[in-house]
Amino acid sequence: MKNNIICPNCNHENPSYRFVCLNCKAYIRERVFNIDFWKTFWQTFDSPTKAFADVIFAEHKNYLSFILFLVSFKLSINTFVLSNLFNKNVDLTENIVVNMFFLTITFFVIFIIGAFLLKFMLKLLNVNSRFKDDLAILTYSQSPLLFSLFFIFPVQLGVFGIHWFIFNPSPFMLKNTIAYALCGIDLILILWGFFQTVTANFVQIRSIFVSILSAIIFYIVLNGLFLIFPFIQS
Repeated sequence: MKNNIICPNCNHENPSYRFVCLNCKAYIRERVFNIDFWKTFWQTFDSPTKAFADVIFAEHKNYLSFILFLVSFKLSINTFVLSNLFNKNVDLTENIVVNMFFLTITFFVIFIIGAFLLKFMLKLLNVNSRFKDDLAILTYSQSPLLFSLFFIFPVQLGVFGIHWFIFNPSPFMLKNTIAYALCGIDLILILWGFFQTVTANFVQIRSIFVSILSAIIFYIVLNGLFLIFPFIQS
């Protein structure tokens, strides 16, 4: 399996991320200098294949660390809510700042490990990739979580305040319909993030089966952490 670009000038095979041919130095694609954050953010919803291709081709992965931090922070918020729902014997809010910090760092590291594993898997499949490209597409594929953080989370805080975290009483007891509606929107965005991950992988791999499989593995680890972390902390 290969995802290479054939140079129109000399027919030499080049890795898909190359801007100039390795053999004759001819230009083989449009140059992308930087990632335009807001344009790319909205493009992941409107035209994800083009967005992830631009993320890969960008010479400078600006905003990558910052976006990865925001995504990790949103995942840590999800962990608090889900732990209150399913692991009620463990109180993450007892040391909320410490637990939030460790969760955010943990998710940050998971993305880095995921990028290394993706690069290793692609190498086995004879697909050329760069670690920074793999990390960038995994990060930008979670743009629905950023949408939730920017637009849904403020509503959750505005309506329920600290009760969205502490469940004492539960937001589902305070305003049942609104709580379920907000959780439903979050769930839809998480599922959309999975679709984005499949699309991002497909841009690299060009195999829908391998893209789905790798996305499933990544999501199991990423979204299954809330089941493990509370017991590590207890």
